[in-house]
Amino acid sequence: MSTMRAAVLVKEKKFELREVPVPTIKENQVLVKIEATAICGTEVSMFTGEHTKGYPLIMGHETAGVVHKAGSAVSSVKEGDPVFIISGISCGFCEYCREGKENLCPYGGLLGREMQGSYAEYLAVPEHAVFKLPLDFPPVHATTLNLLMTVIHSHRKIRVYPGYSVVVLGLGPAGLAQLHFSKISGAGPLIGVGHREWRGRLAEDFGADKVVITKEEDPLKKIKNALGADGADLVITASSQPQAFKQAVEIAKPGATVLQFGIMGRAGEVDLYSIYFKELAILGSRATVGADFPLAVRWFLNHQELLKKIVTRTLPLEDIQEGFEMILNKEEELLRVVITY
Repeated sequence: MSTMRAAVLVKEKKFELREVPVPTIKENQVLVKIEATAICGTEVSMFTGEHTKGYPLIMGHETAGVVHKAGSAVSSVKEGDPVFIISGISCGFCEYCREGKENLCPYGGLLGREMQGSYAEYLAVPEHAVFKLPLDFPPVHATTLNLLMTVIHSHRKIRVYPGYSVVVLGLGPAGLAQLHFSKISGAGPLIGVGHREWRGRLAEDFGADKVVITKEEDPLKKIKNALGADGADLVITASSQPQAFKQAVEIAKPGATVLQFGIMGRAGEVDLYSIYFKELAILGSRATVGADFPLAVRWFLNHQELLKKIVTRTLPLEDIQEGFEMILNKEEELLRVVITY
């Protein structure tokens, strides 16, 4: 076996299925046979040319598979083990990595952006980037673990107390996961804000006590009516829209916390005076770390009937172009697409 199939982004909005060399591994690396990879919003922005660093490119970073081969120095996994691969590959040696903040490692990068990603049949990664999965964990849904880990990581930075009022701006997979984790943490009331009615209905399944659809209602007025004049204890922006942060500051009550969770493609307006006057705590949360993995697995296994709803479509690798186009066309009731191999 010297070559493998890979979906190569050759130019803006154009994939080609190519035969490329199978990666070789070093003694501390693992060669994983990929079974499933999700299409994430980051990949969509690269597909459209917004954030791509160049072509050709093999993207993909939310992935699961089976160990095909382990290097001679690898001890935590062996051939045949089902594994999840963390999306951010860190060096493992810098001050951030040694402090358990490998998501801030300046020497690493994101799979599928700074290095080969998982829209290919095989992927070589360091041992510290793979995590052994329970034997019966479905690989299609194991791709959701990266999302759950990012939510857990963000909640390590904030305090959600029982009875805390929480507003989540954005009802994509990230927003739905934020709603659910806030719910099981005891928060409430929970308000989900989005612009698609079908996602609003899904948000209720994930724990929202009230849903505000922005295209039909004045969201700020509706939220204030639901929470009272002061606003919310915690506002989470799970949206890529630049205006979301400005809205979050308006919705937050004095002394509240605003969590910037969504990745924005361009700078948004910042009301510094309101942040000062309300004495708001503004927090950012970037990606995840390995310590978030065990809790993400337990979260999924305890609520898998609900969390399986995040994946709404699977497609084979040869149809990856169709998957991206479905997302760009905003097909109805399409939440997350997973590519299988």
